Amino acid sequence: MAHYRITQVQDYEPLIGTENVERIREKARQFKGLRVANFNSTYYGGGVAETISSLTLLMNSLGLRTEWRVIQGTADFFSITKKMHDALQRRRNRSFKY
Repeated sequence: MAHYRITQVQDYEPLIGTENVERIREKARQFKGLRVANFNSTYYGGGVAETISSLTLLMNSLGLRTEWRVIQGTADFFSITKKMHDALQRRRNRSFKY
């Protein structure tokens, strides 16, 4: 039987260094007692769902209270939210300097 382990922030230390891991821990301590709610339209598929699943576990390992909620809506609802998302992405991408 395979044994799986949830990634912890210290697992990133060889990649980002001890100082950055400690900075992340310090930032997380500032949010103790608060709850972070992630919202998405699906639990699987797409980059957002993959990111939230990993990020939620990592944030929990730092002692943060996180939740992941899937929103439901009609096709019209998601059409509007998609347009808002696209508009925000265009605005952000235009201001980003490479």
